[in-house]
Amino acid sequence: MAVVKILLVDEDKAFVDATKLYLEKLNQSYNVSTADTASKAERLLKKTVFDVIISDYLLPGKSGLTFLSDLRTSGNKSIFILFTGISTEEVIIEALNLGADYYILKGGDPKNQFKELSNLLEKSIKNIAQLRHAENTINLERKAFQLIAESAIGKSQMTNLCNDVLRDLITTLGFDLGTLRLYNPTTKILKLTAFYGTEKEKSKLVEDQHLDDDKHISVLVANSRIAIISADVNKSKELLPYMKRLKELNIQSIITWPIVSAVNKLLGIVHLASKTPKDIPSEKWIFFETIVRFFATILERKNAEELLRFSEERYRKLVETSPLSILVTDLTGKILMVNQESLDLYGGVKEEELIGKSAFDLIAPEDHKLAAKNLEKTKRTGRMKNMQYTMLRKDGSKYIGELNATLLTDADGKPTAFLGVIQDITKRLKSQEVLNQNQKMLKKQRDELEEFATTIAHDIRGKLQIISMYNSMSNSDFSDKVDQQIIETTNFLEDLLFLAKEGEILGEITSVNLTELTNELVSEIKSLDPNLKISIRNLPTLKGDRVKLKQVFENLLINVIKHADASKVHIIGKDFPHKKQIEIQDNGRGMSIDRQKEVRKAWTKESYASFGLLIALKIVEAHGGSMGFESEEGLGTIFVITFPKKR
Repeated sequence: MAVVKILLVDEDKAFVDATKLYLEKLNQSYNVSTADTASKAERLLKKTVFDVIISDYLLPGKSGLTFLSDLRTSGNKSIFILFTGISTEEVIIEALNLGADYYILKGGDPKNQFKELSNLLEKSIKNIAQLRHAENTINLERKAFQLIAESAIGKSQMTNLCNDVLRDLITTLGFDLGTLRLYNPTTKILKLTAFYGTEKEKSKLVEDQHLDDDKHISVLVANSRIAIISADVNKSKELLPYMKRLKELNIQSIITWPIVSAVNKLLGIVHLASKTPKDIPSEKWIFFETIVRFFATILERKNAEELLRFSEERYRKLVETSPLSILVTDLTGKILMVNQESLDLYGGVKEEELIGKSAFDLIAPEDHKLAAKNLEKTKRTGRMKNMQYTMLRKDGSKYIGELNATLLTDADGKPTAFLGVIQDITKRLKSQEVLNQNQKMLKKQRDELEEFATTIAHDIRGKLQIISMYNSMSNSDFSDKVDQQIIETTNFLEDLLFLAKEGEILGEITSVNLTELTNELVSEIKSLDPNLKISIRNLPTLKGDRVKLKQVFENLLINVIKHADASKVHIIGKDFPHKKQIEIQDNGRGMSIDRQKEVRKAWTKESYASFGLLIALKIVEAHGGSMGFESEEGLGTIFVITFPKKR
């Protein structure tokens, strides 16, 4: 097997190493040399004749195109593949004009890129002798096509562009009939956009072709993304299912080629047919592939232009119908454009009354200094939000306006204008003022009520202490029971005060290791139920009030001990992207439907049937978290506590 010498020129060492390894493993006859600059590559070329040169466009010192130009000027005939991330038509046209054989676009799926490169190398090496012989002819054809493509770029209508390209493909390659169908990914239809042939032939080919309808050759190629080239359709096995249709149109030779983007996205199908058998040498395949690739680039650009026009039109409609005042000014504040809401807000004027006017004329004089300062700040920062000014209407009346301003720049990043959005917030501010006054009044009433409740509780505690003192002196058989009731009543008062408190209920915030906290708590309450087995796993550390968090777990575990009749409790921590979750699972009797309703009713503060759980809920919510539960009678209960991560 003859050695094929390949020169790879690219400054990206990782890419070079990977490509060299891939090619030499792909084919043992490939011998790959590398260079990271054009100058180093030229020194290698003085010593060795390479069959293929693969070069990046962007190289240190001398660009890939200058390198190519110098090679061709010096008479170097090696196959040249431009492997680049630059996809503009100008670069591709220049590369082809300078004598590049192929180009491959970087930036897509690496697997597809290397597959494409290996396919090109295989074609190139297999047909290298023929390519040398036909080189002058191919270059002339490519240059002819480049003129075709360059003129097509200027076409504004997609149909005209497609017709011109199809016509010149047909005439250059000497075929009789052709179609160019563009693909709509929404409808999955290949629609006839350009046609070359007779009206009678067109009537047989005009119907839309759906990608699920396999009776068409174009659909076969569209789904496989693999071209079909047949010099004699009667000798092609893959065309047997379509022979009736081919005979009906008197077709003997075909080229059906998929038009795909750089990332293998289907754009359309080109189909050429001849009524006589055609010699289709490999150089014509390559020529055709070059044309279709280049046309795909143009097609993507045209699609982008259509999308841009659609976006601009949609944007224009949004601006015109916006309930907000939108205006554009130059860098000095001179108004260049306004929408209908701006005209209405100023006082029902006509557009010409505001165009050319200074935006400062819309602002009350007392705010001019602030507005000028903010304008300069917008120039520096690019955007200013929620600026409030006293604004003027045409009749001299005033309102409070909120302005958001954005600096607009051109393609080079040079500032060109300001986009301003104005909203009349006078009513909102008045409503806010009333709301603030109401909130102050409610806060005052709440504080007074909290102070009153605290005073009453203090007095009740004092009276309970007196009762307790007399009870200790009575030596009654019921003294212990009276003391127990006094303790429970005191605890009841403390719980009521805690639940009534509306201010800050958390104390010192520290980093709390919940595993340490629960282990400490379990050792303290273990004596209440020595047979209860409690396991703790993967509990997080979080910021919070350690005393209050301990109270949460204490209330929940005591609730299990008192009411669940459980033998096991599992306390499990779970980590999620935006939250930390703790589950407390018991295998006890579970809650009845009625009991679950009571607890949930207590949590909405419609009743006080479950003080302990209600206090736990309030502490969790004070930490920014939430708490819920699931229970089934006879199967136990799971309490779920969730805390946000960013805390």
